[in-house]
Amino acid sequence: MLHDVGSGVRQPLEMAVLGTVPYTGMTSDGLCGFFTPATLAGLGANVVATTNVWSIEAWSWPFVFDAGDDQVVALGAVGGANPVLGFRWNVAGTMQGFIGGVVAVTSPLAYAARAWHHIVLTYNHIALSMYVDGALTNAAAVVTATTQNNSVYLDQNSVGTARGIMAIEDVAVYGVALTAAQVLAHFNAADLVGSLPVYAAGGVAFAYPGVSNIPAPSNLDLILSSVRRVFPVT
Repeated sequence: MLHDVGSGVRQPLEMAVLGTVPYTGMTSDGLCGFFTPATLAGLGANVVATTNVWSIEAWSWPFVFDAGDDQVVALGAVGGANPVLGFRWNVAGTMQGFIGGVVAVTSPLAYAARAWHHIVLTYNHIALSMYVDGALTNAAAVVTATTQNNSVYLDQNSVGTARGIMAIEDVAVYGVALTAAQVLAHFNAADLVGSLPVYAAGGVAFAYPGVSNIPAPSNLDLILSSVRRVFPVT
């Protein structure tokens, strides 16, 4: 996950998300992170600033919708001191968008688990709009201050609950409200939307930083070069 600070060089928020597992994703040019309730997914400390105009975007592949609701992305101060922005799956498979720590928009449709979904939440200080799979699903008139410094939470909210089992990829935070045409273009850019996540650890694309008992990626490549098995999540 990268943070574009406007310097021309994108800065990594963290070297790794502890406990997440690498899988192939919905594009052919990168991996997703597969999260479980044991994943420690708070990234950085107040590293992403929002004003009163912003967009939050992510792809999610939920394994199941559980009774506790499953946060995909949340922005807020550590411990939830600032208003929480973001979106989550609820038990019915609908998508809910947050602003000011409360649900402001809910999709009228339920979506299938074990499938890739593209979610975008935009705010222009007039309305909060939510898009799922390239289409506007709901909007609400909202005028509230959201200027704050945020930590970023994946697969959990800012107090460490609402965890689920899902893959997450291509999380992005923008300082503008994306247009409907831009959202649709982002959705259409994914070329493997119909694919299942496949375990992808051990290759050049993924390393285990800071874990001394794991062989170096180059050695893993040699060890795994004779392995011809893949393990899809079904």
